[in-house]
Amino acid sequence: MKKFMEQRLPRERIMIVVAVIVVLAGGIFSILPAKQSGQTLLSADQARLKYEALVKEKNQLESVTATLKPRIEAAVFHEPADNLVPEMIRSLQTCAKQAGVHLREIKPQRPRKINALTMLPMSVRFTSDFTRTIPFLYQVEDPKNRLNVQKFSVTAGDAKTTLVDTEVQVALYTTK
Repeated sequence: MKKFMEQRLPRERIMIVVAVIVVLAGGIFSILPAKQSGQTLLSADQARLKYEALVKEKNQLESVTATLKPRIEAAVFHEPADNLVPEMIRSLQTCAKQAGVHLREIKPQRPRKINALTMLPMSVRFTSDFTRTIPFLYQVEDPKNRLNVQKFSVTAGDAKTTLVDTEVQVALYTTK
């Protein structure tokens, strides 16, 4: 055997050693019993019960979806996002007028796709009395406007006045 190995190149010797190790490992694994996965098939009764429970859950989810779909349709626009920017600005200005607030800055942001909807965000800034800020937010959130306040930031200039700087992120959703 020693003479046989001496006649081989170093690379061939390594390959022979690796082949012997693989054969030994294969022999050991073929002799040892295979591990059980721990999963067994359900009986027919258990499988049927599980199936019926899942079908019941699916039907409940479908009924909830069916009841929510009209409400979602009422809250979503069906026009392209570019056509909605002027309408959104008009809605914000109307809300500001009703609340007695003067909007300093209205900045449209890039539309974002979310599943089947497109979210059109807009940033609004104004300075006003704090007692007028909250009515503005309520006006924006009114369902007839179909606008959503995503987040807002209220910063007081100083402790002696009730004037606050407000930045509001408003969004609307469209299917196109």
